[in-house]
Amino acid sequence: MSYSSYDHDDLEPASTMRIERRIYFESGKADLSEMVKLPLAELLSLRAESAAAEQEVFDRLKEQAAAWEEQAGRTLFLDKALEYARTLPVTHTANQWEAPDEYRHIRSNMVYQMDYSISENTRYDSAAQKSVPYSWTLRWGLYTNAPHGNPMEKIAGQERKGRTGQVPEWPDQSPRPLLYRNFPGHPQGIRRLF
Repeated sequence: MSYSSYDHDDLEPASTMRIERRIYFESGKADLSEMVKLPLAELLSLRAESAAAEQEVFDRLKEQAAAWEEQAGRTLFLDKALEYARTLPVTHTANQWEAPDEYRHIRSNMVYQMDYSISENTRYDSAAQKSVPYSWTLRWGLYTNAPHGNPMEKIAGQERKGRTGQVPEWPDQSPRPLLYRNFPGHPQGIRRLF
């Protein structure tokens, strides 16, 4: 052979197929003496025939690549089914408020998780010789409830909302769970997660 070749083939099932070949002319292995005796028009004709045959091989490879795409699509579909089957259910509070510590309150279901915390801000009163509350800070957030190891997406929330006067209480007068009151269905920005 008058050439050497290198392949850069790679297959990642359900993702990528790459078939790449490069050939390099090796003058030390080639004897062009008979070919260069031919008329230029004949060399051009032989070259065009060879390129056309090469194109036919390439077209057959493209047909095979289309068959791979179809098969890879099936593999990808099965991968997603397996991913779903292996995902453990999310932990949730069954739409009941729970307080994992003295500051945080959490309410969740299989789709959403809401939490809030109310913290007391104090300052030292030198006359009373003790710290006295002067305001409270409310923080709340609504998130998607994701299985362990997957990131939760924030849907809405507020950080450091200050309030003076009485200790704020979280409103929960709706007969429907608070999680659904303002967010029916899946909000547009997070639909891709469901």
